[in-house]
Amino acid sequence: MLTTFDLIYFSPTFTTRQILREIASLRPGKLRQEADLTPCGSSFSRSYSSTEALLVGFPVYAGRVPETFVERLRGLQADGTPAVIVAVYGNRAYDDALLEMKTLLEARGFRTAAAAAFVARHNIVPRIAAHRPDAEDLAAARRFARELFDKMENTPSPAPDSPGLPVKGNTPFRPYHRMTVHPAAGRACTSCGLCARECPVGAIPAQDPRQTDAQRCITCMRCVYVCPSHARKLPLLARLLTRKKLSELCKGRKQPEWVL
Repeated sequence: MLTTFDLIYFSPTFTTRQILREIASLRPGKLRQEADLTPCGSSFSRSYSSTEALLVGFPVYAGRVPETFVERLRGLQADGTPAVIVAVYGNRAYDDALLEMKTLLEARGFRTAAAAAFVARHNIVPRIAAHRPDAEDLAAARRFARELFDKMENTPSPAPDSPGLPVKGNTPFRPYHRMTVHPAAGRACTSCGLCARECPVGAIPAQDPRQTDAQRCITCMRCVYVCPSHARKLPLLARLLTRKKLSELCKGRKQPEWVL
């Protein structure tokens, strides 16, 4: 029987957080803690019992879980604790991301109770899936939540030797490719420093927020989304080439998927 659950996510452009909160909203009385692991230096350490649950969400980067988020989950341990995995992707594909997170959590003692994939605006090319998650997506998130909590509250836990939940993905996982281009500030920059304070990996120097440390930057686009002057952007050529490459791959409306 589910007693409480924690909500943990990495959400640089806020859409993963939106989906996770929509799911959690169906059981507000059972939400023990919400942990946003996006801010620079974040980490989360806790040991879970079998009567608790973990709801974990993340954006998909090049078909994988962001390395930054993986590092920030190293302190998790569990004893057969049910985990709900939610990937949010930009209308191309989520590839191996769900399976990667499933593998990571099960190695720490969790049991995958459900896995889902939802679509949000593309962080690099925001005109792709521009207004998602929309009302239809949020309604789907609530449907998923109803099925999920009904299962967790009314279905006995599976035996330890029962087959695991089947999740899409392949092993070995596809190579993790970081973007080789990074946002930088243009002439509209007022040096307000908000981007430096908000950067999840400390890639923008507070003393000179017009710059970007290419070794640290993960091209999550947080700085672009929070800039009040709309001054930070990827280089124009990179934007044009990426848009051209993805326009065909991201055609049509991908729908939410889940298994539980």
